[in-house]
Amino acid sequence: EVLVDSGDGEGAQLRGRALENVLAEEAGELDGVARAQAMLTGRRTAPRSRLRLLMEPHAAPLGTLRAVADGALAHARDSAGLDELPAEVRLKAVKHRAERVS
Repeated sequence: EVLVDSGDGEGAQLRGRALENVLAEEAGELDGVARAQAMLTGRRTAPRSRLRLLMEPHAAPLGTLRAVADGALAHARDSAGLDELPAEVRLKAVKHRAERVS
């Protein structure tokens, strides 16, 4: 669970699993991403994220990494009211068979 400052002096708790699901879903919708997995680690007041992205052969790794940082991670950080959300993003290429040329 992530502790969120609700702005009224009280705190709210955001389920870590919910934030993980949203992170994975948003990252998985990016062009060139075949599958995405997300996991939160760290403390409730200072979470960290780990993302694993399975990349399609045509994907541009740098562009995908920027899109994740500016999109899914930024949205998660802002939604949870965090000053920062450190992340480790691992990219892995989809294994595919060579095409037969005749």
